[in-house]
Amino acid sequence: MSAVANKEMKFIDIHCHLANFLAHQAGGVIEPDREIIHVSTALNSHEIKLHEEKGIKYWFAGLHPQDSKMSNEDINEFLCKLPYDKITGIGEIGLDRRFVEKKRQFYLLQIQLERALEHDLPTLYHLVGYEYDFIKLQKKINLPRMKIIHAFNSSYEVFKELDKLGFYYSIGTRLLENPKNKRTIDAILSEKRFFLESDALNLANLFDVKRVAEIIERDYNININEIKEIQAQNFKNLLKEKCESLSEK
Repeated sequence: MSAVANKEMKFIDIHCHLANFLAHQAGGVIEPDREIIHVSTALNSHEIKLHEEKGIKYWFAGLHPQDSKMSNEDINEFLCKLPYDKITGIGEIGLDRRFVEKKRQFYLLQIQLERALEHDLPTLYHLVGYEYDFIKLQKKINLPRMKIIHAFNSSYEVFKELDKLGFYYSIGTRLLENPKNKRTIDAILSEKRFFLESDALNLANLFDVKRVAEIIERDYNININEIKEIQAQNFKNLLKEKCESLSEK
């Protein structure tokens, strides 16, 4: 918690992929930017092992909708081996209309939501299409911990439905670059339930949250210090939920 209590607030990159960096290091963690806290995501057993070996402090782990082709046996084995006491939450999980096997995607999502409920963990989502099916499933399972939509880039109508369920939104360049999204962005920013993200897979994009913050400051008249404060409070809430889930076990 001390990372967000410093006198100088930091940016929070709520979603990036550090596995590529970790795999090419002889030891230690990536060289940090002093202004950014990176929250990584591990999407397979190899990436989970890297995050554990390198001592990454903040990270999600889960099966992406593209993994719906896995057998039930392999899915269950993966979920049984997840280090639930070490991860910040389960993610990035969700639905994606670009992948086949819609029923399998729903199965994979539902079983991971059930694990999140069982272990009382926050969740991070990948959502491309199938939004109203996703909302229906969320209402059914009703997770009590923080729920974050990564790279949110859907309609204002979808935003309003998710907002009723208390979702947080991770803002990246894709949402900001489309002028049709202005109404949705205004609403997200006014709610203050948002994070910034780089979704970085390579070093060139690892510090993109600074650019995202600059766009918000320029186009939506929220200064960077206020953005940092909002993110810091939301991140503090996320970590508090994780600590509470551990203390209750």
